[in-house]
Amino acid sequence: NIDRQIGRVVEAMERAGLADRTFFVLVTDHAHVPTHEGRTQDVVGWLQQRRGLRVHEGDIGIADAERRAAYLAKLDALVMNGSHRRLAVFLRGPGGWSTPPTAQQVRALVEGPTNPTGGSQRLCNLPGVALAAAPIAPGRVQVFSRRGAGLIERREENGRTTYRLTSLTSGPDGRPADPLDCRRETKLSQFLDAGWHDSREWLAATAGTRYPDFVPQIAQFFDAPRSCDVVVFADEDWSFKGHTRGAHGSCLDRDMIIPMMFAGPGLPRGATIECARLVDVMPTILD
Repeated sequence: NIDRQIGRVVEAMERAGLADRTFFVLVTDHAHVPTHEGRTQDVVGWLQQRRGLRVHEGDIGIADAERRAAYLAKLDALVMNGSHRRLAVFLRGPGGWSTPPTAQQVRALVEGPTNPTGGSQRLCNLPGVALAAAPIAPGRVQVFSRRGAGLIERREENGRTTYRLTSLTSGPDGRPADPLDCRRETKLSQFLDAGWHDSREWLAATAGTRYPDFVPQIAQFFDAPRSCDVVVFADEDWSFKGHTRGAHGSCLDRDMIIPMMFAGPGLPRGATIECARLVDVMPTILD
């Protein structure tokens, strides 16, 4: 249907004699993942039952400031469901909602208490959870997955912003943890070992991986003053509670990869842009 409707527009432009001086750009704001019955995870319920947290999900719906503050004082966490494949978790700090949570609070939520056998009730071991991330300082973000924990760092040096990903834990074989599943490919593993790279280098190196462009984007994600304390991303065709037949919002390739096509006078037919971001559309058009 999309192809048919675009064809109608282009044919009308051609009939009007406008096609030879018009640029056509086809792009979407995000991808969309088909989800299925039985592939949902109730993370909020799990936080209540396994972490013992008093959690509210969604809009509080209390306009009066005093009543809202009184209600918030009874809670440990707020959760916002972002398009059913991303959860933003806000934690109450030691001094109340006006103070950030401690690193211990965040780690307790994600990693959980270690039991006597050495295992733990890890959030990222839940079916349907691909990844969790939490900031520990400006430009420093911890990432957690079934493949271990890592640290994403950002630095400014000589007017250039660069990023790196290092491991915080080791696997059973003693090798560094690989939370973003990057070390399967020798070239990408060498890229990680080389250390610091700028945003465009990370985009080019990871565009074809399971977590495309994740490193620079997650560092910027937590720059926002109203960003959450922990963000949780859904796995493959899973969704979080409340989905319909499809969802989006995770950091996986099937959520992130979108079409970006250009056509018009002077543009070479069949040319390819290897990788780009949605924010590249406007400067490309202007150029």
